[in-house]
Amino acid sequence: MVVHCCQGCTTFYNFERTTGFLSISDILKKASDMNVSRKLLVLLLSLLPVALSAQNDDSETSNSDFDEFRNSILGGFNSSRSQIMDDYDNFRSQMMKDYVEFVRQAWSEFNVEPTLPVPEEKPVPPVVMPDEERDEQPDERPLLVDEIIAPLPFTPQPRPVVEIDEIPTLHEEYVYFTFFGTDAKVRFPVSDKVIVKGSDENSVADAIETMTSRKYDNTLFDCLMLRKELKLSDWAYLQMLGALAEKIYGNDNNSATMMSACLYMQSGYKVRFGENEGKLYMLFACEGYIYNRDSYTVDGCLYYGLEELPVRMHICKASLNKEQELSLVVKGGQRFSYKKSDPRRIASKKYPEIAAEVSVNENLMRFYESYPTSFVGENEMTRWAMYANSELDESVKQALYPKLQAIVKGLSQVEALNRILDFVQTGLVYGYDNEIWGEDRAFFSEESLFYPYCDCEDRSILFSRIVRDLLGLDVALVMVPGHMLVAVNLKEDVQGAYVMLDGRKFVLCEPTCLNGAPVGWADIEDGARLQLYLLERTESQVDYTLEEQPMEVEHSLIPYFDGAKWGYKNNAGEVVVKCEYDSVSDNALYGDRHLYVAKLGSRLYLYDPDGFYICNCDGYVPLDLNRIDGVKSDYYGIFNDDGQWYINDLVFMVPAGMVLLDEYDMESVTYENNIFCRLPAENEFMERFIILKRKSDGKWGVIDIFGKTVLPFEYDRIEFSPYDKSVLLLYNALSGEEHTHKL
Repeated sequence: MVVHCCQGCTTFYNFERTTGFLSISDILKKASDMNVSRKLLVLLLSLLPVALSAQNDDSETSNSDFDEFRNSILGGFNSSRSQIMDDYDNFRSQMMKDYVEFVRQAWSEFNVEPTLPVPEEKPVPPVVMPDEERDEQPDERPLLVDEIIAPLPFTPQPRPVVEIDEIPTLHEEYVYFTFFGTDAKVRFPVSDKVIVKGSDENSVADAIETMTSRKYDNTLFDCLMLRKELKLSDWAYLQMLGALAEKIYGNDNNSATMMSACLYMQSGYKVRFGENEGKLYMLFACEGYIYNRDSYTVDGCLYYGLEELPVRMHICKASLNKEQELSLVVKGGQRFSYKKSDPRRIASKKYPEIAAEVSVNENLMRFYESYPTSFVGENEMTRWAMYANSELDESVKQALYPKLQAIVKGLSQVEALNRILDFVQTGLVYGYDNEIWGEDRAFFSEESLFYPYCDCEDRSILFSRIVRDLLGLDVALVMVPGHMLVAVNLKEDVQGAYVMLDGRKFVLCEPTCLNGAPVGWADIEDGARLQLYLLERTESQVDYTLEEQPMEVEHSLIPYFDGAKWGYKNNAGEVVVKCEYDSVSDNALYGDRHLYVAKLGSRLYLYDPDGFYICNCDGYVPLDLNRIDGVKSDYYGIFNDDGQWYINDLVFMVPAGMVLLDEYDMESVTYENNIFCRLPAENEFMERFIILKRKSDGKWGVIDIFGKTVLPFEYDRIEFSPYDKSVLLLYNALSGEEHTHKL
């Protein structure tokens, strides 16, 4: 049987008709291995009777074993949907129970491994082009390639060891914390938090058993949502969990360590627990080798710590299915809160018209400061590629690229490349890493624009990023002992030093020539043997000047950054929303209306595709479908996308800014003189109806957008069907019955 789910994935179940039938527990384990969600599992299991009947009909003779198996499946899954959910929960509980029991036993002593130092390279002075060569095109000369480094493997981010579903609760407690200057909040049972009492095997196992229970599912769910919404790398996610645990537990190191480790472990990462002299440690496995960081080898895998580690440690070897190593690849696009740095002017000396004032996000710089340098595989040159393949932050693109692109537009590739090359060569100031940082330190592209000094590797990384983004050319990093430069695959013929890669000519460029040098000039001896790393290409170029922006839709807004604040331009390149916001959305929201959200401080504002402010409210919080949840004159309500009230008799008290809280610090709504807890979540507002739960007796009901009761408040639970959003599932605890209601 093959089932295609709506997300585009395909799940295969192959039932042999003679031997090896799958038991229910086998199916549940298979679902876990494939990261099948509980809702999808219900759908798959509901289709089993159809598939099995079809197989039976195709056979010429009945097979008694098959019939027995089919009957057992039909009997087992003709029970209610909630029973299937319980079975899956029981499977998860059993898996974690087995893991916890293993934790009580699987401990051994390990010695710390020698740290891997950052390679020391003899400082090489920056190159200067002789004056007598400046007016001549470099001679054509091929250079030998000693080694071509294989590209880094692509590894998707880990998924939870078991799919985590959000659990609706009456009283939500939140923890508010900050990481890399970015405010965040997650649900957490602060009043009932577990405290780790000891550091022995049983204390660790007991803590894991509690911290991985359903009580903390919403905490894990919220953390995973933050990872997704903020586009956090594995390293940023690990740092976020550490900040969360520290906010919860303060100076209680052991409890904080266990909480962050349990969250990271359940998120799919390879984690081990360690103990030394009463102190607990979280150890993580990494896809590669980290410089200057203590580690232990456990079952053939290196495990690193977030702090200095003792010479000898008591480590638990227990593992979970499908656990995955942390990747230090940073693709870019991480959405840390924006804190503008002081602007810096960078200009080419030969082409003074190429100049730009650039500010970067200081919170992103804080993340880069925490980032450990590493390499993957057997060649240490891969560490440079990890920096070079990271995308440039969008705010930097908006400040830098329009100016550069406007200058090079219409030029030949060689002319454009020469101008970008001189911008990097003469616009940046050279400095030795050993003198500045005490060791060799690589920069992400934004760091070369932020810090006052950079060396040959940093310049090569920045230059390669700009060339790929603006010119769309293939680029390789070129390494010779003590020095790095760049090779570019031009579509035009140009004379100079070059290398051949996969039958294509790559011309050398020297970003570290302080007085400027043209494409093809390189201070490399003919006999030198080079190492090459072909970088990831930019698949599609963006016209940052917007002079020839194609009209994809009749009306649309394009985010625009003026170096200080964000606004919008239209397709004609005209500023239609002034640059006065901290951030703006780059996607149209709210169905066919294509509305856009801009944020200033804690408030959000809504614009239509023509750049008109569409509602006279004080602020907005975007929700789902065609609704806007907002504040108007200290009242809270739900608006339609024309700024008119959807529900004007549901009045929300707002005691603190945009946050709606009741006396229990819960999001709440008043209706008919009763308080209903929790503002409707995304999956509880469909079309023109809202599901609510009454605080006084815990009963559920449904109202429409005009405040009229659709279903009375007499049900123990109401939720939307996972298969048809126009159907409600109604539960009655006393009778144990489940009914449906068509909206």
